Amino acid sequence: MTVVSLCRRIFVCSICLSVFVDPVSTPCGHNFCKSCICSYWDESSHCTCPLCKEDFNTRPQLKINTLLSHMASHSLKKPPKQEESCESRMCAEHHKPLELFCKTDNICVCTYCSFSDHKSHNIVPLGEECEERKAEVMKMLSVRKKKIEQIQTSLELSQKAANKVTTEGLEVFTALEQAVQKNLDNLIKEIQGKLEKTTKQNKDLIAELENQISELDHRSTEMEKPANSEDYLQFLKTFTPFKSDPNIKNCSMLSICQPSFKGPVVRSLLDLEKTFTEVLNRIYQADLKAKQKCEVDPKLSMKFGNKKCSYMWGRENVPIDPETFSVFPFVMGQQSFSSGSFYFEVQVTRKTQWALGVARESINRKDEITLSPSFGVWVILLQHSELLVCPSKGWCVDYEEGVVSFHDVDAAAPIYFFTGCCFNDKLRPFFVQGGGGVCALFRDNLVTHSLSFWVFSSFEYVSFKIL
Repeated sequence: MTVVSLCRRIFVCSICLSVFVDPVSTPCGHNFCKSCICSYWDESSHCTCPLCKEDFNTRPQLKINTLLSHMASHSLKKPPKQEESCESRMCAEHHKPLELFCKTDNICVCTYCSFSDHKSHNIVPLGEECEERKAEVMKMLSVRKKKIEQIQTSLELSQKAANKVTTEGLEVFTALEQAVQKNLDNLIKEIQGKLEKTTKQNKDLIAELENQISELDHRSTEMEKPANSEDYLQFLKTFTPFKSDPNIKNCSMLSICQPSFKGPVVRSLLDLEKTFTEVLNRIYQADLKAKQKCEVDPKLSMKFGNKKCSYMWGRENVPIDPETFSVFPFVMGQQSFSSGSFYFEVQVTRKTQWALGVARESINRKDEITLSPSFGVWVILLQHSELLVCPSKGWCVDYEEGVVSFHDVDAAAPIYFFTGCCFNDKLRPFFVQGGGGVCALFRDNLVTHSLSFWVFSSFEYVSFKIL
């Protein structure tokens, strides 16, 4: 029996057989839990000691034995952990100290092990491995702390960007609201002016007709006198025909003013459309400039090796490479992206068909694919058309927002937007080479052009023309 076991038996109550809780001593010198002895006496007709059976004439006044209580509580605690035995620090096979670490098998070894079973392995001292692991942990901590700082910085930038866009949006919509109100005021003023002018013209016409009615009433009265005498000759000589009377006009020649109020409405809407277009163009040009600046590395185009690529017919003995496309003349940029925004521009010369955009890095390179988002490709396509000028097109990808946008750089106008994209992979610039001509990645200014495009979406082919 161990010392610990013996000690624990000493501090056990003989009634509940558990370690003392609030131990008390009876006059005979035995110890019990206070609740246990009290319950025992409550159930008996007289007070006796449960161990020695000594009778007590009166019920003893019990007080907690603080020393015994303190010792009993300490006996409940687990013994301190023993120091690691010497055997655990020795090699079980060679009985030598474990002073080295095998990085190959990730175990501690002795000197003899390093020359036998672990001879060709990567062996380092235990201290060196410990320092390396500490350094690795510190590096992981540093990386995560730095990442937290980056996230916090990103959140601050996002907040600033949101505040800026909100302010700009308020300014834009306030200006548009003022423009709408101004056009509405001008429209109401113009319509009211037209109505007043029409009202005046029609009132003048009514006054003229009333004068003629008065003149005709007077003549009608005068005509009744000769008519009663039946002197028709005198009647006809006295009264001239109405047609020759300048004061009596033909009513069919009088036009009633009925203006159209649609003209001012149309002009007002056209003015509003012009204002909206100007504001939209300003916003779009500013947005395009911001997207053109999102090339982080100014030497980005150099990372693609050659800047130009041409399609060559009849080429044979092409080496097999798992990274190359085997079915179609597709080209992918070397640099991949998995976050942030990035922007490219391309020039295509004397080509009748081509496509440009982005594709997932894991795109199928050996089988036939459709140029659509369902296959991990977001492109615009020119097919079976002939260009008289060189087209210049830019496209921007916002990875987090899931947006791929194509732009006419020269006209500073949008071509097409893919929204709600789920990339789930790294993206690379993607080109499709057709017959003849050259495709070049660049950042220079280009000529304006007229060009027809096709866009492959997930559901349909969308065609449009850029003039």
